[in-house]
Parts: sequence; C-alpha cells; structure tokens
Amino acid sequence: IIDFLATFNFYVGLLQRVTRSNLIQKDILDVLSIIRIFRIFKLTRHHPGLKILQLTLKASAGELLLLILFLIFGVVIFSAMVYFAEKMGRDMDKCREPDDCNYGISIIDWFWWSVVTM
Repeated sequence: IIDFLATFNFYVGLLQRVTRSNLIQKDILDVLSIIRIFRIFKLTRHHPGLKILQLTLKASAGELLLLILFLIFGVVIFSAMVYFAEKMGRDMDKCREPDDCNYGISIIDWFWWSVVTM
C-alpha cells in the first residue's frame, strides 16, 4: 500500500500534464508526496539497526510528545513575551513612516524567532 501511494502521486501528476486537466489539486498531491518518507520504514526488515531505532521511537513516543508539547508552550509564551516587550520598548515618536518600526509586527513573527532560538 505504501509503494502504491508513493508512486500514485507521480502517475497522477503525469496524467494531469498529459491531459492538461486538474484531476486533483496540487496541495493534495503535495501531501501524498510526503508518504514517500514512510518507505524508509520498509528498510527495517533488512537492517537490524533500523529495527532497534524503530522500537526505541515506539517505546519513547510518550516522552517525545511531552518534549514537543513543552517546546510548543515555550514558543508560545516566549514569543508573546518578546512581542509585548518589543512593542512597549519602541519609541513611537521615532516611527514617522510605517516601515520604520516594523520589526516584529506580530506574535507570529516572533514564533519563528522563538523556534530558532530554542
């Protein structure tokens, strides 16, 4: 099934180019192309090291999800804190033009800063 889904994307894209029609939207094809990554797990049959890695990831899935959850909380909290600190720290009198003080316009801009910092 994984092989079929991994190659399905290629054949649908080829069919769309030949017929010049839009059978499936490009976004859906992009999601289907991510399925190619799962073909790596088929290699676990032949390499014992990959099998051990797979078992380790299964055994520690809860702890990994907890770590990701804490990282998400940290990103949200620290990006909001830096946004408001930057907003209060700006001297608005110096910002005559809208582009003068556009560093960190929204909290979403600070999400990237926080992710890269962590």
